[in-house]
Amino acid sequence: MCLENFPESVDYKILWLRLKIAWYRNQLSPKQAQRLAEDVYKIVCDARLCGDDVLCRLGSACAGVVHSVSKIISSKLVSALKLPDNFVQQRALRFCARACFIDSAHFITPMLLSGEETVRNSAADALGQMGDVNTIPELIQNYLSSSSPMIFLNALEAVASIGSDAARVALERILRDQSLYQNLRWPAVKQLGVLGNPSALHSIESACYDRAGVVRSEAVAALGRFNNPKSISVVSSCLSDSEPAVRYAAVEALVAIGGRNQIDALLCTISKSDEDSSVISAAARAMLRLAQNGC
Repeated sequence: MCLENFPESVDYKILWLRLKIAWYRNQLSPKQAQRLAEDVYKIVCDARLCGDDVLCRLGSACAGVVHSVSKIISSKLVSALKLPDNFVQQRALRFCARACFIDSAHFITPMLLSGEETVRNSAADALGQMGDVNTIPELIQNYLSSSSPMIFLNALEAVASIGSDAARVALERILRDQSLYQNLRWPAVKQLGVLGNPSALHSIESACYDRAGVVRSEAVAALGRFNNPKSISVVSSCLSDSEPAVRYAAVEALVAIGGRNQIDALLCTISKSDEDSSVISAAARAMLRLAQNGC
């Protein structure tokens, strides 16, 4: 039964499709699987049938289908990705991200080379949600080689979402490469903070003394996310950094890490001696927060 045979209610169509997926998940005949794939294709290609939120729920409902069924659905998704319609391509990628079909990464990774930024970002997001560690090299390569004037931030966010030790190593390699432009390196230390792998702590602390101010400020902010008291001495040293943004990040990081006695003294000092009004204000707010929280 295909979509044209359903009642006019879109909600009923979607509900029935989800029920079909749940009911037949592991016992679809080839003919039934083909009809299901046609339904998925139509929904992906026609946003009037459902919005993105429902589309993603449908993708999640398809997660776990047997490989023989997922291959048939994937072939229809590949057809959708080949259509000259960026909106349809994005919808297909969102569906793929939730369905997590085995081997779907091989037809998603080429979309990282799309000439449309929104499609590239959707492809990176999909790979990140799928969590396939084998896609990290492709994500890194496309991040570093992108010809777009905009930094391909979604690619590094996807690497951090995958969250393996391979992700940490890849991000550290970018951070340490001083030959790279600073705007390619600061997202790496930011995502190391998001990743939260303790093994990255040394690399992040070293980046607090990087030659680029934007890298230093992001490194200090990343230490704040780690919330490790052992990093207080490194963060404290950044209170005297030449860049106001780094000093500001140090104030915020010290509050996040905690430790009333040492931090109060540092914040009192900077609030009296710093020449940048934003840093002074941040220090004053931080001391107030500490006092209110009884730290």
